[in-house]
Amino acid sequence: MVLCFTFKQYFSHTKIDTEPKTFIHLVRHGEAYHNLGHFNGKINPRSYNIQDPYLTCKGIEQAKTTREQMTKRYPVPNNVLTSPLLRTLETTLRIFPFANDGSIYPQPQIVAYDDLRESGAYLCNVRQTTLDLANNYEHKGVDFTALPPIAPPMKSTIRTKQRAEIVRNQITVISKLIKKGGGVWKGVYIQGTGQNTGPRIQMKQDVHIVVVSHGFSHNPAELEEIQTRGDEDI
Repeated sequence: MVLCFTFKQYFSHTKIDTEPKTFIHLVRHGEAYHNLGHFNGKINPRSYNIQDPYLTCKGIEQAKTTREQMTKRYPVPNNVLTSPLLRTLETTLRIFPFANDGSIYPQPQIVAYDDLRESGAYLCNVRQTTLDLANNYEHKGVDFTALPPIAPPMKSTIRTKQRAEIVRNQITVISKLIKKGGGVWKGVYIQGTGQNTGPRIQMKQDVHIVVVSHGFSHNPAELEEIQTRGDEDI
């Protein structure tokens, strides 16, 4: 009986980590038409003069492969943030298709975010107007509320590192909103996560956010994952 009491006393003081973790899944867009025609490290300027290009057939297949990888990891993330350029939108919708497109999983919340857009001074980085994007993609499950109506200039006045810090901070805000059960971010209602309640302990669900953008990796449509202990680590 003494031994039993000792074990009970030990386990009653064991702290179980109930703080939800945040997982950031980074995806670069699949191959698009502006990626063609470059050889031996030399840029073909004519390729970059294609305005807001679509994915190539190879890029579509790359996105489908990433969809398979994501399905194995976490098929329905809490939120997907995507650059509003067509190559990233198409990559996003190939990975997380609308329910009517044959997916067995519900589509996660998808939000277009301008600070994820490529901003080099090339025509391939000029996005469509917000109205055109909404007309073409809103019915497929993409929310464009956070975008300004007029497309920003090709080359951002904000340095890349500054933009990265802005994005990092905004992802932190979104993660906190999800954990709190939802809230408004840039006019978009960010859906919150539920809680699993057991008989003795309440375990909060981890948060999964997918970011589809440009240049995370040299390999198109490659999936990378970052795990954080808390929002301050994002």
